[in-house]
Amino acid sequence: PAAEAKAMFARDMKLVAGRYPDWQLVYLGGHISTALRTVDKEEWRISETVSFAKQVYQTHAFVIRRSLIEKILPRLERGAAADAAYVSWSKEADAAERCFGFLPRQLLVQPGGAGRWKDSDIFTQG
Repeated sequence: PAAEAKAMFARDMKLVAGRYPDWQLVYLGGHISTALRTVDKEEWRISETVSFAKQVYQTHAFVIRRSLIEKILPRLERGAAADAAYVSWSKEADAAERCFGFLPRQLLVQPGGAGRWKDSDIFTQG
């Protein structure tokens, strides 16, 4: 499975970087908000394995461009949970065609359970 995931990642990142050289964020895990319409999510599909993404929660792995840090870090410093910081950015016009996820499911799947740590539990301090 690791070799398959690595090959999938390389193929899909090549597609994203080739078509969208100003990409900012690629989710490798997480779930798109159920508040978004299914028809909208279907329209975001770029290929069989890549889609635009917005309002992704329960994120535990992603690739972020250094240029996006300046927009995310202040949100974290104000006390936003990591999910909230990324979701709020993903709703902005600036995020259009710059935020992606892999299909049919995310590249990495984190085991569930009530006691597990979630990215939304992580805050910046100091």
